[in-house]
Amino acid sequence: MSGEDPLAEVKKTLDLQMQAPVYNINSPLYIGRDWQSCEVVSGLAYGKDQKYSGLAYDGVPKGWGMLEHHIGLMQACSNWNQGVADGPGMIVQDRTAYYGNFSMGVRQGYFALVKDGGIYIEEYAANGELLRRIKWKRDKMHKVCTRCNRLFSPPANTEQAPMCRYHPEEADPIKGTYPCCGAMSVYNPLGCSLTVHTTA
Repeated sequence: MSGEDPLAEVKKTLDLQMQAPVYNINSPLYIGRDWQSCEVVSGLAYGKDQKYSGLAYDGVPKGWGMLEHHIGLMQACSNWNQGVADGPGMIVQDRTAYYGNFSMGVRQGYFALVKDGGIYIEEYAANGELLRRIKWKRDKMHKVCTRCNRLFSPPANTEQAPMCRYHPEEADPIKGTYPCCGAMSVYNPLGCSLTVHTTA
């Protein structure tokens, strides 16, 4: 029928994805022979100026986890394959977020882009090329974390997948380092610890 929304199913899928944690570390997906040799890592140096936390095999991301760049960009995915995102996931940098499916490291199909108080639908080709962007609706779901200043979805903000990066202690104003981990504030402003987001 002419009145039907051709993207109705896409919107429904993306809505559900935005409201759910990117991964469940207790999911049966990560149990079995393929995962027996994997280990949980935290702050694994992987790529230039990047650190990975999650499941890994022989120092390479495999399974659930998130990759963080020191400038603030974070990519979380339910399945890292040979070190690249290969499944449902998200990218967040400050107050901009993307949700959708990655295929061997590139965006593919439909993504939800959240920024400036609005949500847009983006469509990507198989090679990751952006084909189009459509304005969808006002964003009434996301909040801004008062601790890390990132956008987050409250329904997806769980202890199972904490994504708020912070330093438990303030940086020394003279030395410019954090007492909690010794990192320089210039190079590691995001933090050495993870917890859930907050609006308090």
